[in-house]
Amino acid sequence: MIKRIKIQEKRAMTREEFITLSKDHILYLDGATGSNLVKAGMPSGVCPEQWILEHQDIMLQLQKDYVQAGTNILYAPTFTANRVKLAEYHLEKNMTSMIRDLVAISKKAAESTPGHPVYVAGDLTMTGERADSLSGGRRGGSSGGGDHDEPGGDQSGTDRGERSL
Repeated sequence: MIKRIKIQEKRAMTREEFITLSKDHILYLDGATGSNLVKAGMPSGVCPEQWILEHQDIMLQLQKDYVQAGTNILYAPTFTANRVKLAEYHLEKNMTSMIRDLVAISKKAAESTPGHPVYVAGDLTMTGERADSLSGGRRGGSSGGGDHDEPGGDQSGTDRGERSL
């Protein structure tokens, strides 16, 4: 049994709290959510976050099933809830409210099994854009080296740091 450590409401878990939580126990996280949503009827080519918000009962049941199976941490279904990806669906202005509503679904699922502590984690993935295309196409950073993705390219932290989002 995992002991629930006290974490104040409305703040992120600290690194130390996570280490304490995971120190003596294996933690189980949910997985294959996208595949399970497709099996539940989510068509390809739609904005996953918008589809989930339109079919909250499916997401809630899926996450409740993860909790029943013993997950300790649920990923909020915020896969591609970022301005770049949501802009493909003209939903970028709704990003904050979408994230809030998606996290609420996960929190509801996390509370579905009293006595079994379940935490909710944000889920981030790629935007679909290359870092150099977001920075105006500049390649190689200020060091004059090559692109860090190219063989023999500059591997310095400076190059990656200038190109990070």
